[in-house]
Formats: sequence, C-alpha cells, structure tokens
Amino acid sequence: MKIDSKNISVPKLLVACFLLFALIAASSAKADPGDLDTLRIGEVSVTSSPAHDVAFTVPVRLINDQEICAGTYGLSLSSSVLSIDSVSWNRSSINHISIKSFISDVDDASLLIGFVKGEGEAGLVSGDSILADIWFTLPAETDTATIVIDSSFVEPAGEFISVTCELTEFIPQFEQGIIVIQNFICGDVNASTFVDIDDVVYLIQYLFAGGPEPEPVESGEVDCSEPIDIDDIVYLIVYLFQGGVAPCDPDGNGIPDC
Repeated sequence: MKIDSKNISVPKLLVACFLLFALIAASSAKADPGDLDTLRIGEVSVTSSPAHDVAFTVPVRLINDQEICAGTYGLSLSSSVLSIDSVSWNRSSINHISIKSFISDVDDASLLIGFVKGEGEAGLVSGDSILADIWFTLPAETDTATIVIDSSFVEPAGEFISVTCELTEFIPQFEQGIIVIQNFICGDVNASTFVDIDDVVYLIQYLFAGGPEPEPVESGEVDCSEPIDIDDIVYLIVYLFQGGVAPCDPDGNGIPDC
C-alpha cells in the first residue's frame, strides 16, 4: 500500500490506533447500547472546469446518542479520479480532542479518519454534528460521473467502529456519500459559464427559430425530462425570476437529478 505522506501524522495515528485497540482489546463489536448511531457522508455536486482543477469538500457527520471517546472510520471511493487531499477539523465537533488522524491511500482511493480522546478531555458529546470535512480535488476536464463513498476496511486501524466512554465497541449505521460530477453547467445552454436570461432566449431560438442546439444538449434538459421543450423554458424563467429550484434539480435537494 502506498501512503500519501503529506496526509498522515504518523505519531498521532499510531498512538490513536494503539490506545483504541488497547481499550477495546480483541473483542468483537457489540450492539449499539442505545439508539442506533449513524455516520453519514454528505452528497455534493461539483462542476469540472476545462481549464483548471476544482477543490471542494464533503462533510462527514456523526449522529450519536451517547458520548463517544474513540472511533476509526475507513472510507473508500468507487473511482480514483479524485485526489483525496486532506481533512479539515475547523467545523468538527472533535476539534478539542488532541489525538485525531487522517490518512489517504493514493493507490486504493481510500481514507481513514480516527480519534481517541486524551486524558482530561471530553469525548464527542451526543447529538448530530460534523465529524470532519474531507477536501478533494477534481482534475480539469473530468467527464460526467457519479462517485460513491462507502465504508471500508482501511489499514492500519482496520475496523469501522465507535467506542463509548464506557468502553463499549460497536459498529454504527452508515449512510454512503455521493459526489456527482458534471462537465457542464445545467441551464447554461450558451456555454457562457453562468445561467441568465440569455439562456432563455437561446432556448427559445433553438426550439422555435431554428437556432443552434445547446452545448452540450444535456444542459438544456433543465427539468430532467427529455427532450428539450417549452417546459424547459418555463423552468428556467421560474428559476431566474421566481426563486424556483435550480436547473437539473427538480426535487430541490441540491444534487442534480439528470
């Protein structure tokens, strides 16, 4: 396994792994002692650029009903097209914990987040909070794709586990993340890099005056129903002037549906 050295704090990682497994010994994971905890990876959409790389973040949230004093969470990506750059703890609910680590495997498109509270420190209190923000880089000219972030066995910590401050080890529920990559801006039918009234005019000319088709044609299918028709023009007008949902996102959840 080739480890990206810029993304690893070796002493902290080794200490974290040693303390974590010293606490839980070799016992198998037990059932969650309370309501089911959940590690939830965010869903994001990013548009690739023809000229430059694009940096973006994906949030990792932990919903827990008891104090957590240690955890190790391995994640893998369904594609290696992205660069896994770093983890930010700035918004993290464990920012106060001194022993926390992140590594990425550049060959395996995987990463590991881990933490163990130190002596005199509080653990992760119960609630719904951000554990970390993962930074990625999308290379220029990347084609449209959907990448899934799933739970995974990642060396050296291995298991996907949480540990309560009563030293109960358990496997939390997991909700996978999704990264939707588009190589065009939906609704930007004239390829101007933004959506405005000119795109509405462009669609009208395309449909009713023999004008050129959108580039790419998918950028004009703003309501996610093929083919391009008058409904797409109405959709854009509502979006631009009446606060409607974004193009290609008819359910309004921030993730493109087409």
